Amino acid sequence: MDMRRVSFYTLAALLVAGAAITACTSDDFADEALAPQQGKTYTLSVNATKGADTRTLVEEEGALTASWNANDEIKVYKGDTEVGALKPTAAGATKLKGEVTDVAVGDELTLKFQSDADYTSQDGTLDYIDTHCSAAVATVEVTKIEGSDVYTSDATFENQQSITKFTFSETVSKVVISGGAKEITVKPGSATKELYVAMPGTENSTEYVFTATVSGATYFGKKGAKLDNGKFYTASVTLTAQTEYINLSADATANTYMVTSAGKYKFNATVKGNGGIDPITGTTATAISGIAGVKVLWELYGQGRAINHDGTSYDISFEDGYVYFSTPDTFTSGDAYVAVYDSEGTILWSWLIWATETPTEKVINGITIMDRNLGALNIDTDFYKIGLNYQWGRKDPFTAGTRYDKATEYVFVPEIKTAFSYINVGTVGTDVNYTIANPTTFVQPTYPNNWLSEKAFNNNLWMDDQKTIYDPCPQGWRIPSKDTMNTFAKDANLPSGGGATNYSIAKDRFEFANSGSVGYYNMSTSINRTNCYEWRTIDTEARLDYHMFARSIRPVKEGIDVTGVEVGMVIGANGKFYANKAAAEAAGTTAEAMVAYLGTAPEGGTGDATTTNGLAIALEDAASDWNAGSSNWNDGLDAITSWAESNAVAIGTWRMPTVDDFKYMFSSCGGSEYNAESSNCDYGNFNTMLAAKGGTEMKTDWNYFLNTFSSSYTYRYDFSNKKFNTHAKSFGGYPRAVLAF
Repeated sequence: MDMRRVSFYTLAALLVAGAAITACTSDDFADEALAPQQGKTYTLSVNATKGADTRTLVEEEGALTASWNANDEIKVYKGDTEVGALKPTAAGATKLKGEVTDVAVGDELTLKFQSDADYTSQDGTLDYIDTHCSAAVATVEVTKIEGSDVYTSDATFENQQSITKFTFSETVSKVVISGGAKEITVKPGSATKELYVAMPGTENSTEYVFTATVSGATYFGKKGAKLDNGKFYTASVTLTAQTEYINLSADATANTYMVTSAGKYKFNATVKGNGGIDPITGTTATAISGIAGVKVLWELYGQGRAINHDGTSYDISFEDGYVYFSTPDTFTSGDAYVAVYDSEGTILWSWLIWATETPTEKVINGITIMDRNLGALNIDTDFYKIGLNYQWGRKDPFTAGTRYDKATEYVFVPEIKTAFSYINVGTVGTDVNYTIANPTTFVQPTYPNNWLSEKAFNNNLWMDDQKTIYDPCPQGWRIPSKDTMNTFAKDANLPSGGGATNYSIAKDRFEFANSGSVGYYNMSTSINRTNCYEWRTIDTEARLDYHMFARSIRPVKEGIDVTGVEVGMVIGANGKFYANKAAAEAAGTTAEAMVAYLGTAPEGGTGDATTTNGLAIALEDAASDWNAGSSNWNDGLDAITSWAESNAVAIGTWRMPTVDDFKYMFSSCGGSEYNAESSNCDYGNFNTMLAAKGGTEMKTDWNYFLNTFSSSYTYRYDFSNKKFNTHAKSFGGYPRAVLAF
């Protein structure tokens, strides 16, 4: 069989011509009743490796044809070992030739062609896909060896991507396609209606969201589809202009979202707080599921509403995991507390929408603080600058209340006595789950002055110098610890009044007992069930008080201080840095990872390695007791996921390493620069440093799992030959987690 070029047959239309792409449907890009792509078939006289059957792409009569470029290199593998390389005998030729070693009749050889396979940024042309997004694999059997000549069966390559030709109803200058494994940004050289886009195949139906720029305006749409690698699709897309909702959770989730201008907003409602440590379980927070809707629990007027209201209802809704809302057309300050609930009306989680003028940062004695209290509507008006009050350990805000018997200048909707309630701690055996479901209920304690029952008490609901899922501060900010508060508070001119609040029923209305002339502030530091620390504006340092009181909070800048940190230091579970494993354990924490790279890793490149401060390698394999030959990539991913759940670190996120992760770390540990042509990358002192710091060296006689780039194949790093390779997911390996911090 002599197949002289690859054909991507037109299998199905993405959308019916003229239909808007704004509604999610169950249609797939592919018509499963039609035959898959046949691929390219070559007659090989010598063993080879190939990896992209989309070379020099040309569209002919609704199908894509591809031929080899003269400089294409196809690598040959026997098992995991590279045994040679092939090149086309000429541009457009169907025969590959090259040299191989250590092969015998009957050997099965894997042929791989692979470009950088960077799908994340494209220009919408076949030339770009041909150069940057090509990857394909074939297997052949050695059938004969005559003298120095090796012959194999024909090679039929399987492409590791799909290609879709999008025809838009409007001329677009940029399209962002999200929803798959990677977000793809397509920027054509000039505005056009037609774009070719390479997209990795999907194992299941996936919802894709299209965000297009048309003459400076934004257009949206979404579509459910299942894409098969090696198939060519066509799609007619009618774009519909929509008002863009600003994603408040795009960078990070939190329990408070700050709005500083009029507009339409959304946030991810499926994540608890910052999605980090849940001190109840000691692991990463679980997702919020079973959401049936969203509602506004109360609003606090400043100059007006935080969420738009038409006189009958709020402009707020829940859809596809997000809460959507709008502000009044003219921006006004205010606070609104919103909650998502399940089909039975039980509140699952709640958030503060904080509408205020843009805060500024102040640096006092080396500490970066916000210029206002949490929930404060401005920094000038008496009551408005006090902000909201929080019982220690809770994410739920309460009003700053009244002074003595005077009615508050705050206007609540509904009014305070119906917006809030109270209950005694002993009535229901109150625990954190109770307060999540009842965020507007102030828990009135009994001795020892704690809102948590004795059985449910947890001293780490708020933690020093790190953010838990119950920290009420916006993204990028956290509650200060005692030591941090002592450093800046006496020089910060914190507002007085509104603190030291505990509820009482008086004169048929809900009131607070306030001193008026003194400001009271909560911080994260707690020492036992009875006492946590508070700051009073009349004091010069923090003092002990009770968990029962609701206090103001002055947020401090969140971040990781890497001053003085060096490659080779060890990170403890507490997020602090130590000279080695022994030093971490002597300080009472578990040594988890060795710092192997410091710096910001940019987005892009194989695996999208991203980090803000650096990368650290786990001190031991995530599953060191298994036989690598009997495991597979999915087992490795499961092992790393399990590792992450049981080895939480305060300052970072565990993940399966990417190719870029290893490149950065090896280079920082004295290794060589990555050689793209040979896939060589010497790991230098990486292993010896691990052993010296108390870790277990990575095994040098086998591969380590890296991130996947298709549904069937993954990257691996081979410590024995110091190379990056691609293998089928069924191949064995070892898992070692990387911490991005």
